[in-house]
Amino acid sequence: MSQPSSDLANRRAEIDRIDGEMQRLLQARAKVVQGVLRAKKAATAAGEVTPPFRPGREAEVLRKLVKSHAGDFPTASLLRIWREIISGATRIQAVQRIAVLGGAGLIWDLARDHFGLGAVYEPVDSVTQAFALLSEQSIAAAVVPLASDAAEGLWWRDMLTSSAQEGAPQVVARLPFFQADTAGQALVLSPFAPDASSQDVGVLGLRLDEPASAPEIRAMAEAAGLRLVGQTLVSGSFAWIETSGLLDSAGAMLAALAARPNVTDIRVLGGYAMPLAQTL
Repeated sequence: MSQPSSDLANRRAEIDRIDGEMQRLLQARAKVVQGVLRAKKAATAAGEVTPPFRPGREAEVLRKLVKSHAGDFPTASLLRIWREIISGATRIQAVQRIAVLGGAGLIWDLARDHFGLGAVYEPVDSVTQAFALLSEQSIAAAVVPLASDAAEGLWWRDMLTSSAQEGAPQVVARLPFFQADTAGQALVLSPFAPDASSQDVGVLGLRLDEPASAPEIRAMAEAAGLRLVGQTLVSGSFAWIETSGLLDSAGAMLAALAARPNVTDIRVLGGYAMPLAQTL
């Protein structure tokens, strides 16, 4: 065997060795996940809330990977691998059913990219159907178009007209979390409240006595002490506000905003970990 061929064979053998070690580590990780499953079952039996997934924690895992990554391996590929590892680990604990509004196109692709091969996907025809499944906790999450003031993005108004607030669907994630040849944007709804990460956006909904402009609503919110980020949407007597950090429904700033003239109702609609800004 020539020297170049011998060097190539040695390199391939080293790759095979590393591949074997990576697989052994994944198997070891799966055993730890089994321990997590047992701990979750014990917590549930004790009356503690144990959401099927933790989007805030998952975001922190990916942020840590980006911060510590070096070398030639593409960062986007690294994050895709980890999203699939998270998906597989979740599958060990339970089969996640994910509803996708419309069941096709960009929303479907975003859902599959995020929740991976370990989840089961179900198309739903309407936000009403998605909300019902979430309220029954018969699905882990629903993926819907990004909130907007256009017809397809006005589903958020239904979150403000629901009579039941306890256990009502909440925003828990924004997709995509990182850009990697994906198009479109979406939000993830869950029957559980979002868990905090180091950089979050809170979502607040208002019902008004009389319609107001977006600048007027922003001024009211800022006067109550809220720091606004992202978009402020207005549709008739409904408003969607995005704030810096997750919100506490019992917080003093929300109480101050609720006391403002023209505010009929105020609800925390959830929040999401701020997506990675850079294109990877």
